[in-house]
Amino acid sequence: MLFLFAMGAYSVLLLSKRRRSKQWPKCCHVEDPPVLVSDATSQTRVDTPAQVFDRQQLDVAQTTIEALVDVAEPTVEAVNEPFCEMVAEPQNQSSAHASDVEETTKPDDTLLLNLRLEECLRSKLFEEGLELYRVMAVTGVQMNTKTRLLVIKLLSHTRVLREASKLLGGLESTLCVPALSSSKPQLMLPPLAATVARNADTSQMCTNHIKITGDLPDLRAACRSLKKNGFMKKCKDDKFQLNGHWVTEHGLNVIIEGKIVRWSPKRASRLKFLDNSRDSCSLGVYGENTVGRLLPPTIAEATKTLKWDNGDVWQQFEESRIAHAAVVSQSMTKVSRDDTRDEVVRAQVDAKLKCVSRDGMNLLPNCLDQVLQFLGSDTYVVEVNFDCKDGPAWMDAEAGTDFVNSLSICHPRVGFRHCWADQSKDVCGQRTILQGKEVDEETFTCCI
Repeated sequence: MLFLFAMGAYSVLLLSKRRRSKQWPKCCHVEDPPVLVSDATSQTRVDTPAQVFDRQQLDVAQTTIEALVDVAEPTVEAVNEPFCEMVAEPQNQSSAHASDVEETTKPDDTLLLNLRLEECLRSKLFEEGLELYRVMAVTGVQMNTKTRLLVIKLLSHTRVLREASKLLGGLESTLCVPALSSSKPQLMLPPLAATVARNADTSQMCTNHIKITGDLPDLRAACRSLKKNGFMKKCKDDKFQLNGHWVTEHGLNVIIEGKIVRWSPKRASRLKFLDNSRDSCSLGVYGENTVGRLLPPTIAEATKTLKWDNGDVWQQFEESRIAHAAVVSQSMTKVSRDDTRDEVVRAQVDAKLKCVSRDGMNLLPNCLDQVLQFLGSDTYVVEVNFDCKDGPAWMDAEAGTDFVNSLSICHPRVGFRHCWADQSKDVCGQRTILQGKEVDEETFTCCI
């Protein structure tokens, strides 16, 4: 910077010389009067007026340079100090602005809840995640769609859940999404939560729910196996009063469903109703046709009595024996398509189409969305519901005698989800079985 100031002074000096040369041209023959100048050696020297002017200009230039140098030195320091302050000030301002932004854009409780639920899901802390959800729900935190999906994932991955009434209390109102085609909102709940909700009406019983998923041919084969082992569409039907499990005088368990009588998994007969009330029928027993009539119970423990003309008496009890388990209020749904996986299939197809063409294959607006509505899952589902005493059915049995495991071995291409809830013991749980083995949720979802 000092060099720049010196160069500026030198340029001023040159301009002054040029101005002087114009004022005093060399072509002028006027002689300047002599001027007496005494120097430091006390010798007298005679200078012309031009030389005197040059000397004065040099003295002025030197004085100007010295003055500029004296001014420049503090100016550099004076410039550096505010520059450092300017560098430090934006940092302070940015930090202050960041703190203001953090205060104004602080994430709400719902976002924090979702982040913590995701962390519990990644860490496989399913019960802790449900406890966190319960605490935040009690404090009045608003739940959004993502919160609901995270809680559903936690419930799907949970296997055994203690203190079920405490952790799952109020889930029916939060997780339930009413279906447009159904008046029962609990059908839209996750399987475990729906089982807990249904167990609220049977406090002294353990509610069981078995959901079977697979292709249509394999699923129908599994339903035939269920019926052969004693499962029915409805154990109590007003149209068919004879439906249910009957115990003969010889201790044989006989199943009547509609017009079919099953003596064993491999043997069945057909009966004929005698009137429209369907409370009397004829059946071939021991090679002879006999008529049976429905009567009030003849013993205290029975609910119905069926007396035959040949003297046999069959009794129907509240509990039914299925695979060595006492089952109450058993029912089985029809084979239906699993529409809960439709959104997953549509999302996969939409992602593949976007990889092929970003413009939607040049179709009309909303045309692709309408086409995707016709796509869905090709899996089917059957649900079995029943109640039992002394905890969930077949859980205490060994791997070889477990009915659900044995059924899964016979039908390896079908998945089984067994959920249970016992309000008296305040416990609920579920298990997913493939090919006779219990697997985690990721494996079960990928294979089915």
